[in-house]
Amino acid sequence: MKLVKIDNGEVIAYPYTLSNLKRDNPKTSFPLHPSVQILEDYNLHVVNFVDPHDLEEIDHLTQVVEEDNKPRFDVAEGIWVIGTRVVNIGIKEAGANVRNVRNDMISATDWMAASDLTLSAEVADYRAALRAVPEQEGFPYSVDWPTYDV
Repeated sequence: MKLVKIDNGEVIAYPYTLSNLKRDNPKTSFPLHPSVQILEDYNLHVVNFVDPHDLEEIDHLTQVVEEDNKPRFDVAEGIWVIGTRVVNIGIKEAGANVRNVRNDMISATDWMAASDLTLSAEVADYRAALRAVPEQEGFPYSVDWPTYDV
């Protein structure tokens, strides 16, 4: 549970925790799970997450969902909310993540390239396309993954 401390409708502290509440009020005893009324008595409000993102559409190799910096009051709902946004991770880390997946895909076909087997042209092309993934325009944030049906 994330809390926000409010004074005259303005955000004073976010995130604010129950540990902060106890530290700021050392002579007060609080229940383990304070009620909404107790929280409101200390100008604290629960922050609700608004996540409009379809997590299946996020590229988890190159993107993360970040929380906005501070919550806002949703007048229509009468609650404090915080939004999120999708951001690209750093190019170095994203590139490493994509290369790791690419390497795993190549490794999955290594047995087909054993010295006592004849590598088909289709598998050879697939492996070459995988090795070329880092040269694609837009790499690592936009990758057109080659396919091969085993």
